Amino acid sequence: MKKIFVVLLILIMLNTSMVYAEPSEPSYFMGHWAEYQLKDWVNRGLIPEDVKIAEYDPDQKITRYELVSLINRLYQFSETTQQLEFKDISKESNPLVYEEIIKAVNAGYIEGFEDGEFKPEENITRQEIAMIISKVEKLEPVADSEILKSFTDADEIPEKSRGYIGAVVEKGYMKGTSDNSFNALDTISRAEVISILDRVATKSITATEAKPLFDALKKQQELKEVESKSTISLNFNASGLPQNEQEAIDAISNIINSLKFEVDSKAITNDDASKVVAEAKINAIADGMGIGMTVWVDMDMSGDTQKFIEIIQIPQLIGSFLPEEFQGKSYIVMDLLKPEGSTNIIDMKFIENAKKLQGHTMKILENIIDDPANNLGDVIKNRGIKIIETPEGKEEAMIYQIKLDDRDFKVLLRNLINEMAKDEVLIDFIKDYINMMKQFDTKEENRAIYEDSIKSIDNDMDVFLVYFNIIMDAFDKVTLIGDRGIVTDYVVNNEGYVVNTKGNADIVLNLGEIKRAFAGISGNAESDEIDAREFCIYISFDTDLTNINGDIKIELPEITEENSLTIDAMNEAISK
Repeated sequence: MKKIFVVLLILIMLNTSMVYAEPSEPSYFMGHWAEYQLKDWVNRGLIPEDVKIAEYDPDQKITRYELVSLINRLYQFSETTQQLEFKDISKESNPLVYEEIIKAVNAGYIEGFEDGEFKPEENITRQEIAMIISKVEKLEPVADSEILKSFTDADEIPEKSRGYIGAVVEKGYMKGTSDNSFNALDTISRAEVISILDRVATKSITATEAKPLFDALKKQQELKEVESKSTISLNFNASGLPQNEQEAIDAISNIINSLKFEVDSKAITNDDASKVVAEAKINAIADGMGIGMTVWVDMDMSGDTQKFIEIIQIPQLIGSFLPEEFQGKSYIVMDLLKPEGSTNIIDMKFIENAKKLQGHTMKILENIIDDPANNLGDVIKNRGIKIIETPEGKEEAMIYQIKLDDRDFKVLLRNLINEMAKDEVLIDFIKDYINMMKQFDTKEENRAIYEDSIKSIDNDMDVFLVYFNIIMDAFDKVTLIGDRGIVTDYVVNNEGYVVNTKGNADIVLNLGEIKRAFAGISGNAESDEIDAREFCIYISFDTDLTNINGDIKIELPEITEENSLTIDAMNEAISK
């Protein structure tokens, strides 16, 4: 985190003198009301391959062929055993269109017309969409739905589709228009259909039903070799500040909000994770300008002589700001296991316990989510499939989503802390960690602090939980998570690995609410002065994992006294 903020501050200082970076790909749906769903479906490979996205008009009315192509991909319909003849389409005349139609007919959710034609280019109506969704989802017709009756044009809905429409509006899959009519016979656009199908395919599930996701997250610990590509962007704003502070914050936020970090990394580890070699290329981009650096890690805990070295390539622009004696240096070296005077090594048992703790913690989280008393039923969703590229070709992967709003986040945090504060696996791990830190601290006066910390874990945990729950009660009315929540989509492939993680976190800090909460805890009267300061931080991220357990090569740079400096030497020079 320190490195990220160092880069951030440097970018602010050097904003006008950065090197050029390639602009990002254009967004074809920017500003459209269904922008998120459209981009998501393109990203998931659900838009048919024969469609040119740059020419894809989301407001154009959808045809019968386009609809079955979308549904077949979304539901993985592939059965083509029953071959049918249509007057207007055949396997010989247009094999691609014919195959999609046959898949749909075999799946049983659509048919041809009485005149023997399929009419693939005919536009679909809203009532037809309702009928198709009801058949795909196997919904019971609800002809006497109260929601259906509330539509201003309820009496105009055809009898043949009334029950189907009632079923989909009861489920929330389809809604009325702005004037509260359903308009059953109106045609419907591509964007509207994609938005509806996205709602249909997104199912709330329990943690037990999401077992493939949790198994995949645990399986990440088994990765021996992996490459990843990540993008991270920030959005920061503040309000309610005095004018001079507001102007300064606005100037900084304008730069921060144009920032995007791109990280390409690869890592190699052995079976017990005692050896790791890793490389990360980091590029920070703002307004089309970027500054890059590379970081390497070389760790070996397998023997009596251990090492944990981090090497940071010094970007040329940043290097020019270093003290004179360091000019021309290419690398900063951090030896994380050799503080002055220390000869201790890390016990591999600690690393093994850390891996066990991760799986143990995840099991506790699953139990919390599935406990009916916590009312967290909508936290996990199955979002259907994503078409991914593999060395063997295209493959269908499953998407799971975890979404926390402000209330869910607090419930999960409270329960997790309360459960883990009593958990022996966690307590033993914390004690091991404190003992390890005590070994590396060369100051004798600090050892007593470590020992007191271990005693407090045994003696004061109940007291800690009392105060923690008092704080959580006080913060019940403090907004910590914004309207967009904390959302993460996980893509799990057929081998049970997470191959993509994408999401966002909407964090809110309202100083007035926080002050009132702490005033309530301490029993002090609230101040008459209103603190209107609020800080909002929005983080979005997208990470692809590739070459899992493949053949990866990493070359560490050759380090000499002439081309490098230690982090301690740099800190000492800067402090002077």
